[in-house]
Amino acid sequence: MVGIKVFWGIAASRLVDRYQRPAVVLSIDDQTGLAKGSGRSIEQFDLFKGIDPVREKLVAFGGHHSAVGLTVSTDQIDMLKEQLQMAAKEQQVDLNAKPSLTVTTKIDVDDLTPDFYRNLQVLAPFGEDNPKPIFELKYRNVQSIQLIGKDKDHLKCSITGSRHQISALDFGTGDISNQLTNKSVKTRIVGQVSTNTWRGKTNLQFMISDISQERLPFVDLRTNQLHESMFQKSGVYVFFHQHLLNQLQGHLNADSVGGVMFDQIDQITDDSNYYLVDCPDTSNDLLEVLQHSKPPQQTTFYLYKKNLVSNLGMPDRQQYAKLFKFVKTHSNIQLDSQSEQLAKYLNLPVTTLIFMIQVFWELGFISINDKVVNVNPNYSTQRLETAPSYQLRLKQIQTEHELLEPDTLGLVDFVKQNLAG
Repeated sequence: MVGIKVFWGIAASRLVDRYQRPAVVLSIDDQTGLAKGSGRSIEQFDLFKGIDPVREKLVAFGGHHSAVGLTVSTDQIDMLKEQLQMAAKEQQVDLNAKPSLTVTTKIDVDDLTPDFYRNLQVLAPFGEDNPKPIFELKYRNVQSIQLIGKDKDHLKCSITGSRHQISALDFGTGDISNQLTNKSVKTRIVGQVSTNTWRGKTNLQFMISDISQERLPFVDLRTNQLHESMFQKSGVYVFFHQHLLNQLQGHLNADSVGGVMFDQIDQITDDSNYYLVDCPDTSNDLLEVLQHSKPPQQTTFYLYKKNLVSNLGMPDRQQYAKLFKFVKTHSNIQLDSQSEQLAKYLNLPVTTLIFMIQVFWELGFISINDKVVNVNPNYSTQRLETAPSYQLRLKQIQTEHELLEPDTLGLVDFVKQNLAG
């Protein structure tokens, strides 16, 4: 009998957790005509007070605000239902209102380990006077989103950190599954850490208690390809490189403000949406746009860049020395016809070779006439780092690290922190 009583309470508690409504679970004995069970409630509804006015019609009854035990004749069950409905009206319970949650602390997904869970159990047993901790997750991505259950109204997903991930479940919220991949909103996830055993293997599991979302002032659509459809919306299209603006000017929405260079943004009085088309050479250029005296309603990041400079990196000194030695010992190097051959000899990408030649030219190490390269007999020793192209590439690599490598929340955090500073 004790085991059955525990089951009634557990079943009622799970119904409350799932539907956020008071629940009474009864088991009917056909031989005696009695129904025995337990009830559990929500914070807004005093379950004991709701049933107490009809206690004389019950066989047995006891409990408190949030939990009751009772025995009732089967012919009085309808009466009990009517009393509970009346009590809900009298207590002015809004059954559509979400209960408030007290978040214990924020925790990184990477810290949700078996050791953490074992330490958490030291605080058990959990109950009304010792509630189970509720955590807000710090995470990088929500992945492997699935709708489960007979009506596909429950959500299952994987929440990932930098090193680990945890499986998560949320009952009754399958309708928001599409929003979890929306990069224009920031999603807060709170819930409790538990375990799940399947086929003899036990893993940690996160039971989601609530999900809240807020629209971000930024939309992340970073890309390495541009399409005409990206320029059909009304707004201000901001460019960081003049040659790209010249190429795309005719493709911009005719009703939009059009294209503008980042350093001319002060001339724009429109506060509608901004589209940052290409990736700037420095993050400060982007921040200057966002610090505009009349900020946009929303900013979309395309930050287009076909090839990342950071993938090429910076040539080392041995490569520079090998190239310079070749130039000193070979006259009239034809850039048009010999670049690929020279790059292959030096074991360099052609683009890196051209960059190094540009650095040598800026430092006066070589001359270039009609795309013919020769050593400058009057060159003077200078540090490679002083060349403008060298400095620009360092800035471009740093900018790619700040603007193109982070995930959406990392990019938004970087922008917000620098704007606040």
